[in-house]
Amino acid sequence: MAIQTRRLDKKARRAILILLTVVVAGPLFLVGRHVVETMEERSNSSLHRVDDQLVELPDGTTMLVKHGTGGRQIFEWLRRDKDGEESFHFDNSNFAGMSATLTHDGWEHIAQLARMLKAHHEVSAEVLYSAHQGKLATLQLEHVRADRVHDQVVRFGVSDDQVDVARESFEPGHNSAADEGLEVVLINKQ
Repeated sequence: MAIQTRRLDKKARRAILILLTVVVAGPLFLVGRHVVETMEERSNSSLHRVDDQLVELPDGTTMLVKHGTGGRQIFEWLRRDKDGEESFHFDNSNFAGMSATLTHDGWEHIAQLARMLKAHHEVSAEVLYSAHQGKLATLQLEHVRADRVHDQVVRFGVSDDQVDVARESFEPGHNSAADEGLEVVLINKQ
């Protein structure tokens, strides 16, 4: 018995080629689509985190201010257009141990403070220092640190008359053992 081979006509070949293309390319297309959607979700979720931390200042500049930080607290207070004054701590974690050398976070906090003060000319800052935890031996260091904050904010472009340094005064009965670092008092002069 002889086997006869028949060639498929042009339409049949085209149909088989389309079928093979769908069988092979279909799953590849679906996998590729899944990968693209997953990457877009990841990209969008990280953008939302950044967008949530991106703030716009009155002068039109923007900056990244993380939630839960002192910079964010200052921004929120300024955004509410509050008259009067508000105190914010600039704690010792902004400085290397027993020195006036700024840490990475310290530089970031000073830069944020400076940008916010530059955008809010009606607000002035007073950097208050006192003996750390009531230990008089630390008074000079705290004064040097306060001066450092003042000098760096001015170097970032804030007017010298917009920021001042002063020794903190206390009411009688104040428990100085709880004092931590510097205090920055912002005064809105609107």
